[in-house]
Formats: sequence, structure tokens, C-alpha cells
Amino acid sequence: MKNLSVRRINLYLDMVVEKDGTKVVKCNQCGFVLCTETEDWKKKAKVLEEDLYSAMAKYHITAIPAVDRKLVFKQYFCNGCSVAIDNDIVETVG
Repeated sequence: MKNLSVRRINLYLDMVVEKDGTKVVKCNQCGFVLCTETEDWKKKAKVLEEDLYSAMAKYHITAIPAVDRKLVFKQYFCNGCSVAIDNDIVETVG
């Protein structure tokens, strides 16, 4: 029996109903289950964090750094196949 896709979360993640009725977040590239529907998949995925301006420099993008703000570029990857699922830019506290 094939899983029934409930909804697309993003390009690489789907919310699916497993054979036992459990709703899970699953990579649509390799089938890896990241978490159940009630969990935050970003807390379960592999994460690479680096200073935003260092990350930008890799792609030859320049910007004036924000004064008094530390910005971090977060990349989220599938634990099964390492496809890049999503990115965030967040301000660190402290």
C-alpha cells in the first residue's frame, strides 16, 4: 500500500499518512521520516549554521553588516539523503 500524501510542506518535504494512520513529515527524495506531524521538522533535520556574512562571501555577495546584530544563516538538510530542505536567517540572542 502506498502512502497517501496529505499536503506538500515545501519542495522536498511532504506530510503523509503512513499505513498505520500516523501522519509524518517525510523527505520526498529518499523517503526518510523526519518527525510526526506534531513535531517541528526543523528541530529534527541536520543543520549547518554560520555567520550570515561569511556565508554570503562564499557566493560573492557583499552587504554592510548590521550594527549590534549577530545574524546567522541556517541551512536544513534531510538526515537520510542530505538534500537541502530550507534556509533561515535568524538573529542570535546574547
